This record gives sequence, C-alpha cells and structure tokens, in this order.
Amino acid sequence: MAEDVDTSSRGFVIVMPAIADQADEPEHPEHTSHPAFQNADSGLLYPLVRYGDLITTRYPYRKLRNGQIRLLKLFPKSFVKTLLQSRPDTGTGRDITVETLHGDLIDVNIADSDKLAYTCLSYAWGTEAQTTPIWIQDYRVGITPTLSRALRCLMRQDEPRLVWVDFICINQDDLVERKEQVELMYQIYHGAEDVCVYLGDEEDGSENVAVLLTDILRAMRSKSELGTTVLSVQKDLLPPRESHVWRCLRKVLERPWFTRVWVVQEAIAGKELMVICGRWGMSGRSFFLAVEAGVDQELPFMPTTDDGNSWTAPIASSLRQIMLMGQLGIYFARNERVEQAMPAWRRDWSLLDLLERSRHAKSTDPRDRVFAFLNLCRERGEKSLGPDYTETVAETYLRVAKFFVEKGGEAVSRLLCNALLSESTLILPSWVPDWSLSNLPFENIAPEPYQGEIQMPSAGGTEGDFNLEGSYNGLRLSTKV
Repeated sequence: MAEDVDTSSRGFVIVMPAIADQADEPEHPEHTSHPAFQNADSGLLYPLVRYGDLITTRYPYRKLRNGQIRLLKLFPKSFVKTLLQSRPDTGTGRDITVETLHGDLIDVNIADSDKLAYTCLSYAWGTEAQTTPIWIQDYRVGITPTLSRALRCLMRQDEPRLVWVDFICINQDDLVERKEQVELMYQIYHGAEDVCVYLGDEEDGSENVAVLLTDILRAMRSKSELGTTVLSVQKDLLPPRESHVWRCLRKVLERPWFTRVWVVQEAIAGKELMVICGRWGMSGRSFFLAVEAGVDQELPFMPTTDDGNSWTAPIASSLRQIMLMGQLGIYFARNERVEQAMPAWRRDWSLLDLLERSRHAKSTDPRDRVFAFLNLCRERGEKSLGPDYTETVAETYLRVAKFFVEKGGEAVSRLLCNALLSESTLILPSWVPDWSLSNLPFENIAPEPYQGEIQMPSAGGTEGDFNLEGSYNGLRLSTKV
C-alpha cells in the first residue's frame, strides 16, 4: 500500500495497491458462471492459447448482429504466470512476459447488459506512436502504452474482468460498425456496473491531489438563501495559498482526459464513476464536486494570467468541460427516478447548446465534435442527425446546419452567429459553422441552455424568414410582410 497517502477516517479516497500487488479477492465470483466467462468449445474458464506463428496487429472481428456489442474479457495476472510456468518456451520471440495483457472478445446483446458486471473505461487516446501488445487469443494486437497501463489497473489477481473499451471493442476499420456502436454509446456506459476514468500515472506531485480534494470536500458548507442553496468553502481548513499542492491539482486538471469531447457523455452516462490517477482513486462525483467548489470559490489552483483573466490560462479548457458536466447533472446518480426529478433545463439541452459550449473540447476526428453529443441532447433519435463516418467533415457540418435551418426559428440566427465568428479552412457555405474550430471568444462557462427567442429582422424592419435553396449551398432570406 502507498504509505504517503493517509486515508484514515476520510472515506472519499481509495488507495490502490501497486499494479503488481493488487488484491487477489474475486470481486464478483457469482458472475464467473455466466456464459461470457466460458469457452464454448472446452468449457474452460479461458480459451486455449496456442501462440502459433500467427502474429498480427489486426484482430479478425466477427460481424456484430443488430443490438450487439463486444466486451473484452481481461484475463487475470495469475493467468500469465501459470502460462509461463507450464510453457517456459511460450514467450520466446513473442514478447510474452508477466506484464503482457491477455484476453478474449465476446459478443453480447446490449439488452442483456444489466445481467453482466462489466466496467467501461474512459481514457485519453493520445497520439502515442509506440504500441504495446495485448494478446487476444492467437492475435497480437497493438495498443498504446496509456491504454495498456489503464487495463493493468483494472486487472484482477485470479478472476477475469469484463471491460468495454472503445479502441478494442469496436472494429475501428468498419465505418458502418462505428456508426452503429456510437449510437449505442450512452446505453453501453449506462449499462455498465461502473465507469473508470483513467487519468494516467503519478507525476507532477499528483499523489498529493486525493488528500487535497478530500480536504476541500470536508471544508464545504452550504446554506439556503432566498430559496436557493449557496455553496461556500471554509478556507482556513485548507492548505495556504502558497502550498505546492495547489499546483499539483492544477497539473492533474491539465491532463488530456479533461479536454476530450467524448468524456462528457462517458462521465454523465455512468451509474457509478471512479477516477483513478496513479495509485489512488476516488468517487468521480466527489472529485468533480470538489473541483467545481474550488472554481466557485476561486481556490489557488485557479491561475491568473497577466491580463487578470484566469479563463485564458491553459487549465481553462478543462475547467469549462467540468462545469459543462456539472450543468448536465454529473452529480446525479443515473437512474430514472432521479433523472425525472432533475430540473427541466438539465434535461433539455439542444445540440446547438452543447456544440456552442464545447468549442474548447478536442477530438481526433472532427466529426466527433457533433457525434459525441447526439445522445445527450433533446434531438437524440433524429435519424437525419445520426453519426455517419462515411461522409466528410464538411458534409457532417452541412447536414447539421441543414437540420436546424429546416427546423427554423432562433436556431438559424445562432447558426449564422457561429458561422461568422471565425474563418474556416473547410469548404463550407458561409452560413455553416465549422465546429472543429476552438479559437473562439468565450463569454460564459456553460450557462443554462438557451430558452429565449431570437428574431432576425430584415432590412425593412419586418420579421425575417430563412429558407434553404434546393442545393443547400445557399441560404435565402425572405420576409413576411
């Protein structure tokens, strides 16, 4: 156990054993009898691993049926040790060591997800060129070192664990499958027993952050004023402003995970959320509540720049993302009863609201700037807005703009405002916003969704009415006289 993190009587923080020494107690022994844990041919707990001459970086995915997903059955640490002891020559020339990951992929129906105890992994893909192997049956699949470390954190000692991780469980080369799986993404994360947010290894003093966040939670006070709850923090219970621990927290919040566009849905959809950084982990909702309280009270991890505006600092994108999650209700448990009790504005964000408030977020694929929010907005289920990875980025943005123009009303005015804010390098009509651009001015941090009405008068002072030309390349303004 880590000796430098004192968790006695704190209750918020879990100190994780080192990766090589995690607890060997099976967490869900009742699930090992499920067919997902059995080999169909032999009845063994694990499939027969032959490690023949076939070494590949591309797994031969089977076609999924409608409503199916894949889960990674992550083999425990004891599996590799037993394998190497019984077959000493297995690792010869195969890069097989006690640290090598092994698993199998199984197909399950999303409707049966509540019968399986699986974990969804949320992490930053990154741009690492180096790969490290995971063996899936006879196939050597290359994954990033970050993903490898995250999976090792989830490994049990003697029992397999079911994990959903996008890079492995979705055939990234099948554009049709990517579309279908993205449409199921909210259900996948919501059906999981828990969602694990992996921030990375310990560095830049991150081992101090768990205790600091816990101190913030214990210093929080709330009181009712004029029918609303006002949050405050008793600052004399916290480290002094000059303490190095505030910089440690800032460095954690500047990690890539917080700026990924997909993490909003991944964190919001989960029934239980756990944040892991190095050897410590804590409840995700406690983590985000402490950070939001720190933002509200302007605690010392909030930097100030030369112009006195902390929201131009590097940490700003992360904090905006966290505030957006708060506005969307990350502090509420994901169950029907609680969601119905949430204020209506928390459940009624339009896609335009989310696109405008996520300009700071990053994605490897610019189309995901739209697709990542389709399950969180009130337009969810609209077939004309569904994900489509066979079209270009410009075609996706044009399709979204067409939808809102045909819808009419204030959405058209907002589209025009967003389109005029910056110059796009894409070949787009002048009235279509380029949602991949992030260098736009910010006025508010995830305010409530827009509920008013914008009127765009025409030159004569009469009410404007927007219509699309047949080619969708021109926007025609007509008036009602």
